[in-house]
Amino acid sequence: MLARSPYAERWITCRWGALTATGGGVFRDMLVRELPAILYKGFYTTAAIVGALVLLGLHALGLPEPVQLGAAAVACSALLFYALVKNVNLPTAQRLPEPPEEMTGGKGG
Repeated sequence: MLARSPYAERWITCRWGALTATGGGVFRDMLVRELPAILYKGFYTTAAIVGALVLLGLHALGLPEPVQLGAAAVACSALLFYALVKNVNLPTAQRLPEPPEEMTGGKGG
């Protein structure tokens, strides 16, 4: 809750929320020897930022802390669950085609 102290900027809350959520996911994936999902599924950070924004919004409304935390956790988890069930991913960059031979000097890459 340090990020929500009166001395911290609001954007710090969003950054810490995203960092801890994605860091935990990467750590979990590494423990089970899998490729971290954040590298091929771009939705973890987005859901973490949404959860952090929900937390900030409810904090601004003056709701009790347990309500803020619970609602933020539900929002983040629901978004992740929806993405899993519906196979929703953020757009990813497409690989560029191989350059023509004229550009590589005929060396093949």
